[in-house]
Amino acid sequence: GPPGSLPTGLADTAAQPAVVVTSDTAAVELGVRLRADVSGVIRAVRAYVAPNSPGPIVGRVWRSDGSLAATAVISARGATASVGFGWRQANLDPPVPVVAGETITVSYHAPGGIYAASPGVLAANELRRGPLAAPSSPAVGGNGVFRYGPSGFPTSTYLGTWYLTDVVFDATASPPGTLAVVDRSPAPGLVAVAPDAAITLVWSAPVDPTTAAIAVTADGRPASGSVTLGDARTVVWRPAAPLPSGATLSVTATDAAG
Repeated sequence: GPPGSLPTGLADTAAQPAVVVTSDTAAVELGVRLRADVSGVIRAVRAYVAPNSPGPIVGRVWRSDGSLAATAVISARGATASVGFGWRQANLDPPVPVVAGETITVSYHAPGGIYAASPGVLAANELRRGPLAAPSSPAVGGNGVFRYGPSGFPTSTYLGTWYLTDVVFDATASPPGTLAVVDRSPAPGLVAVAPDAAITLVWSAPVDPTTAAIAVTADGRPASGSVTLGDARTVVWRPAAPLPSGATLSVTATDAAG
């Protein structure tokens, strides 16, 4: 659809890569960092699959902390397939909720390399369509991301290259039952956290300030603390006293919907 229409992505099916890199046949994850001006859901992952790129081509959506939010097969083509190239799409069930301003990464894994690329697209300017944007490399510490080897969270960058990865973004309110934590600090599994550090959770939609709650245990024992709202979607828990050094923390978050 035209820019600004919803659902939307960065590009339509008429978009073509500047080059198809045929000389690189190493397994590689290729992606782009995205932000939306409004909250909504990602309903599909999209990618331009290069001719003769071995499959299967699997798309992924990642949170800013590197946690995997969704996986879908974009193309099940075989290892020697030369058909089924161009823009391909895989729907996500359930959709992935995102909040306004949240940075997510969408990528796909090319197990035999050979991929589409448009160098320099993100070097100095953002790539935008309606409320969805791929920020410029300077704005997000590098954009147009990749990682060689098995599938994993891509963070390397080169010349602000867009690898023609995209999403279908729907800027609608999250439907009932899809409320979820979409970002958190400290990150799960992090060690050497300060004993008096606050715990911050970002929800996929506004929460009720009168019922939002965070329960924390330290080595299985309940920890006392207070809960405040940073904004309509951000809940912050602060310990009443420093937590035991070296303790393993468990965090349970609830709102009126449970």
